[in-house]
Amino acid sequence: MSSSSQQPTVVRVRGSCHCGAVRFEADADLTSGGFRCNCSACMKFGSFITAVGASSFTLLSGDDVLGTYQFGSRSIERRFCKSCSVLCFSKITAPDGEQVGINLNTLDDVELKDLPVVYFDGRHDDFTPRSEPAPVRRQGEPPTAGAAS
Repeated sequence: MSSSSQQPTVVRVRGSCHCGAVRFEADADLTSGGFRCNCSACMKFGSFITAVGASSFTLLSGDDVLGTYQFGSRSIERRFCKSCSVLCFSKITAPDGEQVGINLNTLDDVELKDLPVVYFDGRHDDFTPRSEPAPVRRQGEPPTAGAAS
């Protein structure tokens, strides 16, 4: 995560799906980077996500080509382009308000290698922030020590 001396810097980012049918912009703080989760959906989608308040996100085009995928608690609406299949963003219903999880892989002109990464072990419902991916463990095994604080 970002160091305590680094102040949040909100910038306007723009992104799109591969074919360009879905375009969006958002005001986001990229100083804290994004997160990677190992739940079944995030792993299959290859998601690298940062969350913004719903009022900070604007869909510029493509509402007519967006599909929705939900599973589990259905608290996350994963929105993807039905033409090229790229997961662009997710609408998240959270206790502290509506958020949009932007797939950082879809942003224009952002160098992903420069962004910090936080990892979560969503596969085992352990959302303790980690500095590296959670070790693979079989269903029912207890978590391993070493989650980053």
